[in-house]
Amino acid sequence: MTKSQKYLIGAVLALFGVVIFAFRADLFIIPNRPGVTAMLQDWVQPYGFGLCLLLLGYLLSKSFNLKGWVFMLVFVVWELVYVVILNFGAGFLPEKAKLSRWLAHFKGVALDNRSMIQFQEESARYDNELFYTLKPGHSHFKSFEFKTSYDVNPLGVRDDAASLEHPAVIFLGDSFTMGWGVEQDQSFPAVFEQKSGLKCLSTGVSSYGTAREFRMLARTQTDSLKAIIIQFHDTDLEENDYYIKNKRLGSRTQADFDAQVADNKKYTKWIPFKYLRTALVKAVASVKAPDATEAALKGNSKEFPAFLSDFYSILAEIRQITPVPVILTYTGSFYTDPAMIEKFEAYAKEHGVKDIAFVNLGPVLNHEDYFYFDDHINAHGHQKVADALLARYHEVIK
Repeated sequence: MTKSQKYLIGAVLALFGVVIFAFRADLFIIPNRPGVTAMLQDWVQPYGFGLCLLLLGYLLSKSFNLKGWVFMLVFVVWELVYVVILNFGAGFLPEKAKLSRWLAHFKGVALDNRSMIQFQEESARYDNELFYTLKPGHSHFKSFEFKTSYDVNPLGVRDDAASLEHPAVIFLGDSFTMGWGVEQDQSFPAVFEQKSGLKCLSTGVSSYGTAREFRMLARTQTDSLKAIIIQFHDTDLEENDYYIKNKRLGSRTQADFDAQVADNKKYTKWIPFKYLRTALVKAVASVKAPDATEAALKGNSKEFPAFLSDFYSILAEIRQITPVPVILTYTGSFYTDPAMIEKFEAYAKEHGVKDIAFVNLGPVLNHEDYFYFDDHINAHGHQKVADALLARYHEVIK
């Protein structure tokens, strides 16, 4: 057996190690041993992947009679491309890159490696009904394209304490309403308040569905309300479906929340080859990254065929708290499908639902209003949403 053949056999074994560390996360879970499992998942698995990848590069180089560092350098440069594009790309990439298919791959890698504010220890807290709210006080939240400040009131939402006292307009929604990626005064509820002169309360919290938004509304003062503005998103579908079928929110404990917080911490730090590992897993698992096609960016409403009746059933419960007019809008990830809000409007007309108005943001928002790698709207997009909502508000509330 020649040296090249021995090196090639070694490369195959190193590749086997890469596969184990990349795809067999279950091997690094030890039942009833959370401390050991954490060590394996936080250190052994990610660093083991990197070491096996470098060993693979070395052995491949040797098997082809090249310098040992040649393929190792290829892997290092490959990872650095991800680091540069994800962390600095928004500063030098042209706007039209947002519509390119090559950037879709980077979007997928970014989404799989971003921190979630609702599980960031300094920014969120456990709630025995809603699973979590934001943590009152001041904190920061950052991702690849932004670093933002959060000032959270005692209710656990991103607004000031004064807004809790007899608001005229309450916004219900998820991370879009919360203002994910933009500063507090740039979020569309805040811009709406600035331009209207009305006291507004934003109760948007990341990943809330309409069901939890309704339960958050129940904690507010509604005696001075003139209107409720609801922002809907595709992530509402599953939560709403569960709530209607089970007549309750999901039961999740403090331990569940703490586990999510611990898991979220791994996204706040860079480990060598973490992006390359994500790319490899996505490629082999054939997980489709979001791309620029409209079909790929629409919601998964087909999985929840009763999503319209689910929403309007929850709306009926909202009306039991307050009968004020409701303005409904929809925002999508990377792309806002104009047909989505049309379905809500058609359902309302067919079933005679009164005192609800609609704002179709599909024709309003375009790629310029979204971030490069994050599926939320940027400050420019929030301005446009606020303007559209305010115009509709003045039509509804005379």
